[in-house]
Amino acid sequence: MAYFDRLKQMKYTAPSGQEFILDFNELSRTLSKKYALNEYTQINTADLQDLGNAANRYPVSCYIHGADYDRQADSFAAALSERGAGTLEHPRWGTIQVLPISVNQNETFVEGAGKATFEIEFIKYVPPKEQFKQQKLIADQQSAAAAALVDSTIVDKTLSAGAVKVLAARTRNLVSQTTTFTDSIVNFADDINSEIEATANKILRGANNLASAPLELARVMLDLYRLPLQISASAENMVNGYKKLVDDIKNGFTAVSENYGFIDAAVSTSAATAAAESLLVVDYQTREQALNAVATAAELAYNYQQSIGEYSAAAGFALPVDLMSQVQSTFTAAIEQVIDESIDLPTEQIKITDAEYTPIELLYQFGGSVNDLELFIDYNNLQGDSILLVPQNTEVRWFER
Repeated sequence: MAYFDRLKQMKYTAPSGQEFILDFNELSRTLSKKYALNEYTQINTADLQDLGNAANRYPVSCYIHGADYDRQADSFAAALSERGAGTLEHPRWGTIQVLPISVNQNETFVEGAGKATFEIEFIKYVPPKEQFKQQKLIADQQSAAAAALVDSTIVDKTLSAGAVKVLAARTRNLVSQTTTFTDSIVNFADDINSEIEATANKILRGANNLASAPLELARVMLDLYRLPLQISASAENMVNGYKKLVDDIKNGFTAVSENYGFIDAAVSTSAATAAAESLLVVDYQTREQALNAVATAAELAYNYQQSIGEYSAAAGFALPVDLMSQVQSTFTAAIEQVIDESIDLPTEQIKITDAEYTPIELLYQFGGSVNDLELFIDYNNLQGDSILLVPQNTEVRWFER
């Protein structure tokens, strides 16, 4: 297959959902680095620091033509002016979320009449929550440092074979709780499921060694706790799932390992880190959904803080105040981000059915379309016979799209 055969059709989808098929003349992209350059007097070399990659830019020269080109071109120009990111199906570089940061429309009426040419500079768009996710809120090193502080509580201890056995059993129990949590989240891909299973098995095989090394245990558990963040799940399932996970760690501690709180403190710190991140990887459909997640996260953060106090009291150690503040700051930053995003989200409409209706009939009553049917069923958690016929006196919810 020659390069020409690998070119794809160019399409732009606006934030409103309007789609435009575009012909094109030229394609290019600009890749650049962010850097810090310091040049000092009397020194012939420069101090150059790599600060990461800048946002990719995709200049495009495209056109719309035909008898109705003027109306199509005006609609396209209006779509480019919509607030928010659109999706560019690029002929060479695939599907990209983009913002059109500059647009030049040109039309001639002698040569080349009946055509509108657009010179557009698209810039790759990364949603704020994804940027926040990339920063990982608390870096792995910070989580490892937290575990190292816990690790210091057993440096001078000689653990008996019986103690190691108890700690290893606790470690296995914590892994089991995590896999139960992931099983409770729907719609995760087989490859993620396999990765979760492989990571969990690796921890189980090394449980005896990890039991007396909270630093390493916290690291590998953080890897395990972060895997569900790749899953496409509802906000309710994701955030509530992490809350239950942190609560289960605390409940299991009370029953099993009162004398070994450093294990639970290390693992809880890793779980809390992933829990805060979970706020920012979910696609919230409505303002209510986002604010419910915020309320759950605030409760989760409080429960984490309380549990650390219990672990510390039982095991005779105390995590530094600045570490606790760091974890709480992580939740605060994530919560503020979600609240900011919620302002632009639609509010829910709620209806109590006065008779039996099919989901598509209810969707039409809300002003929706058949294209939203699958999302409507998922959003209302319709199951079994309700997928075909929703009973009378059922509360259903929807939102403007």
